[in-house]
Amino acid sequence: MDQTEFISAAPPQKLYKFRAIETEEDWCRLQSILLKHELYCPSPKKFNDPFDCRIPPVGTVNPGFARYLICPDNPCRAAGELSLIERSQLENFLREVQSSIYETGVLSLAATHISTLMWSHYARDHRGVALEFDTIKWRDQMPCMNGQFHLVSYSQHRVKLMLTREHYDRAQLFNAAILTKDLCWKNEEEWRVLRTKPGCLKFPVSSLTGVIFGCCTPDENKARLREVCAPLPEVEFYQAKIKTHEFGLDFEPC
Repeated sequence: MDQTEFISAAPPQKLYKFRAIETEEDWCRLQSILLKHELYCPSPKKFNDPFDCRIPPVGTVNPGFARYLICPDNPCRAAGELSLIERSQLENFLREVQSSIYETGVLSLAATHISTLMWSHYARDHRGVALEFDTIKWRDQMPCMNGQFHLVSYSQHRVKLMLTREHYDRAQLFNAAILTKDLCWKNEEEWRVLRTKPGCLKFPVSSLTGVIFGCCTPDENKARLREVCAPLPEVEFYQAKIKTHEFGLDFEPC
């Protein structure tokens, strides 16, 4: 797929959110999801990848279009090279864009629940849980969410930012900065929902369809979580188990 194209495909039916459930803070956050029906969208500044949501290096620059970005009200669209002052102004413009990106809220969800690495990283060494969401139910009951799930692309190299009208109109800045990550994260199969600022995103209670226990989740935490989920009759429970003859996990109802 051309990474300069805006990615707006419909999400898979099931998306997952991994959570730890060890500290009381973990439980407080999880109960906010289960009982208040809301997911927190943090600022990208809190992400664990220093490249995530950062404007990539600039490649091609169309001087006329750069002048438009610097000052949309300025009628000058000359094709000549940018002056030193204009280059400085363009750098300031990009810094402002970076600041605005850091002021947004980003919800990260995964299209897979079978990754052992994700269970290790985001569910505290397989001792937490993965929450299963049905995106069809979510979008049916909240039509405003149609078109709000964005697919993350993965690349071995940073995508250069092309400051031309063509690339700008195709949302390349948005895609390169917010929806492109290092290839090493590919196992996450990530989808994102973006908010204008950090905060909570409501979801329909019926869209939460499953709770998956990690293969090392303590029994007392399973029992506590079942009690918390008592008001959620549509939620089904699953248990991750270590495969016998190969690396990987199996999942079964429990």
